[in-house]
Amino acid sequence: TSKYAPQCLEDLVGNRQTILNMKQWLEQWDDVHIQVVTSPSIIVEKLEIAWNKQNPGARAILISGPPGIGKTTAAVLICRLMKYDVIELNASDKR
Repeated sequence: TSKYAPQCLEDLVGNRQTILNMKQWLEQWDDVHIQVVTSPSIIVEKLEIAWNKQNPGARAILISGPPGIGKTTAAVLICRLMKYDVIELNASDKR
C-alpha cells in the first residue's frame, strides 16, 4: 500500500486550502508557543509569512472526516516536510 502513497504535498489531490492551513499552523507553532510571539506584525517581519488568523493560539490540531480522504497522509507529509518526527496513534491501537 505504501508503494503508491503520496511522497510530497503536491501529490495530494483535494482539500488544498485545508492542507495549506495545516502547514501554516505548524510553521508558526514554535514562534507562538515556544518563543511566545503574539503580534502578527512581529511574525510577518520575522518569518515573512501571513499570520494564521483562523486559530492563532491553538496548541493542537484536530483533523476529522470520513475514512480514506487523506487526513493521516496529509499530517505525515507536513510533519516530514517540517522535519518533525511522526508518531501515529489510532483508536484501534488501544483495543
